[in-house]
Amino acid sequence: IGKDGELTVSLLEPASRGLSPANSSGVAEAMSATDHQELIVRAFVRRALNANFRLGSVVNAEALAAFAARSSSAGGPGGMPFAGAPEFRAEALLMLGQWAKPSPRDKVLGLYRPLEAREAKPAADALAGHFDALLDDKSPSTVRVAALDAVAELGVASVSPKLAGLVNNLHADGNVRAAALKALARLRAPEFEDALAVAKADFDSAVRRAAVLVASQSSGAAAPELAKVLADGALAEKQLALAALAQIPGTLADEIIYRMFRPWIEGEPLEPALELDVLEASRARTDERFKEFLELYDQSVASGERNKFHWALSGGDAENGKKIFVEHAAAACYRCHAVDGAGGEVGPKMDGLASRLTTDYILESIVNPNAKIAEGFENQLIELKDGRFFAGIIKQETDTEIVLNSPEDGIVTLEKSEVKGRERGASGMPEGLQDILSKSELRDLMAYLMSLK
Repeated sequence: IGKDGELTVSLLEPASRGLSPANSSGVAEAMSATDHQELIVRAFVRRALNANFRLGSVVNAEALAAFAARSSSAGGPGGMPFAGAPEFRAEALLMLGQWAKPSPRDKVLGLYRPLEAREAKPAADALAGHFDALLDDKSPSTVRVAALDAVAELGVASVSPKLAGLVNNLHADGNVRAAALKALARLRAPEFEDALAVAKADFDSAVRRAAVLVASQSSGAAAPELAKVLADGALAEKQLALAALAQIPGTLADEIIYRMFRPWIEGEPLEPALELDVLEASRARTDERFKEFLELYDQSVASGERNKFHWALSGGDAENGKKIFVEHAAAACYRCHAVDGAGGEVGPKMDGLASRLTTDYILESIVNPNAKIAEGFENQLIELKDGRFFAGIIKQETDTEIVLNSPEDGIVTLEKSEVKGRERGASGMPEGLQDILSKSELRDLMAYLMSLK
């Protein structure tokens, strides 16, 4: 990447590198030339960004900032616009934000390759120099949010007047304005208090949620403000307020949380969308009243009076749930399930899921996957005469062959004459997913799955 953010083109000519679909094996066979070229370019861009991040000179920092500031419409090498996609521009900004404290793992290989801590100034200066272009209205919101996160991480205080102006700009994207407010708080900018006052009464829910969050983190008198949010705020704001109250010491916070728990104590149900938040806030308190009430609540769950995971059925954030579905490495939903034609084929497709199944069935499939296994997706455990074992879903079976789709081995074709034995195995869904995900992550994942209609 040059200082102007331009990517080198010569290494990306597939034909000259022996990488055209015509002579590639396996991966490219089912791809068009454009799709295959995009695959190559995306891999190249990530390596180019990572190389500049690891080299770590002033020139490299400038190259990353210039690349991030380039308009997506400017295109990439060979006229391919996906090389300048927002995701890569945001990734370059993430690297600038982490410049002074780089992760010990290589961003491409995932290997442990630690870098020494280094001065933030090269990245901060480069970012400040391109800040106006990065915040241009033509830049995607993901890029602008990434730029705001980076200036907060690097402590670029010189841009705080621009951040305050952005918070006050009612025509700007709400997520961008929310990120600007958070950046002002992290920079401890003199403009923060005035911006916060505006944000608390803003028409945009994303801005108000940010105001609740930063107010609870920065104000010693946060509890009364959070009580107002619980009385009048939107659902997401109330959830944030309860999470913030859980961390505030003192009897006032105890009383506010107790008021939210009291309906259940008096025989009424908790508000479904806030049930998890009230329970988690209560568990964080040291007041003996909460211990007593929570023991009664847990007894009602153990007796079967209420579903143990009842709180996961309401109040989740579907957008964050989608991110968990696609990106959560341990849960690995995307590895086995496809949505909109993308993802794995080991498990059922998720398109239209909520139209086919009840919410209780979907939840049970996650927390108790072996209770009911979708037809056609029963796992088979096959032992060969040579002692090897294969497990997966039967995709095709003839008189002579079994085609198995295995999460570990991919598509495997087995000769029936070599099979020693076979039996039905457990569900391909991993047990204990509810222990891998946090409670709020499980709730958000459920919200996403329930949105697939």
